[in-house]
Amino acid sequence: MQIIVDSRESRSNIAQFIQRAGIQVTVSELEAGDFVLAEGVGVERKRADDFASSILDGRLMSQIPLLKASYERAFVLIEGDVFSIRSNISEDAILGALSYISLLSGIPILHTKDAIQTA
Repeated sequence: MQIIVDSRESRSNIAQFIQRAGIQVTVSELEAGDFVLAEGVGVERKRADDFASSILDGRLMSQIPLLKASYERAFVLIEGDVFSIRSNISEDAILGALSYISLLSGIPILHTKDAIQTA
C-alpha cells in the first residue's frame, strides 16, 4: 500500500506516523487535496483552526470544488473540534461550511482528534 502526501503537509508529521505503521509514503506536490489514499481517492485535511481560517479567507470555497473535480472519491478530514477553537468565526458559519461540504457538495467529512489518529 502506498499513500501520496502533499509536500505542504510536511510540517504535520503525519507522513512519519503513516510510515511507522509500515505504509509506503510518497511526498509530492498535489494539485488538490493533501493525501491520495488510492487511485481516485483524495483527502483534504484541515486542522480545526485552519478550517475556521479557510472559511474566513475564502480558501475553502475554492478548495472543495477542486477536490471534487480532481478525485472520483473525495473526503474532507477535520482534525480537532471546530467548535472549541478560539476564533472570530460564528458557530453558524462553521455549521454552514460543514453543510456546504457534506450536503451541497456531497463530500463526506471525517473527524479525528489529532495527527496520530489522522495517520
